[in-house]
Amino acid sequence: MELQISGKPYEVSPAFLTLYRYRARYGTSFLAGKEPTFQQLFQLIYEGIKGPKPGRNKLEREAAQDPGFPAQAYSIFCEMTKSARRRWEGGPAAAPVDEYQIMALFAQSSLPAFLLSELTIFQLLEQLEACFGQGAAPAPREMSSQERKALYSITPEREAQVEEYLARQEG
Repeated sequence: MELQISGKPYEVSPAFLTLYRYRARYGTSFLAGKEPTFQQLFQLIYEGIKGPKPGRNKLEREAAQDPGFPAQAYSIFCEMTKSARRRWEGGPAAAPVDEYQIMALFAQSSLPAFLLSELTIFQLLEQLEACFGQGAAPAPREMSSQERKALYSITPEREAQVEEYLARQEG
């Protein structure tokens, strides 16, 4: 999607990864249904700019002075989120879905990672549903102690060293 700020064109990615980056950096989700402020719209657009990014402060000043920026940015925001918000409103999921939950479902799926930067959130949700069926992903299970040890590469020798160290600390 293209957006112009002070007559300069910028390509903005509508992919799920833009929303995820925003959520990770600023700590809020756009999927809750609240209307974004100018600052939030600018931050979202800045996260989604493809290629080399211009200086943030300079671009923010230009955006604030450009009378067409808010409408363009809001239009891009709507394209990124409207399908996902509409899809989950009143749907089978009682709790609101946010970007972290979608990323967790994605991690449990067998989908290739490049889809995160190619698909919009709506397209990604469709792919996840196809992976897991109409219901949610299988509930995560707790790992066994052997699985945790294997995951963190804890050898029997290292475990003995840790036990010995803890015994010295207690005694």
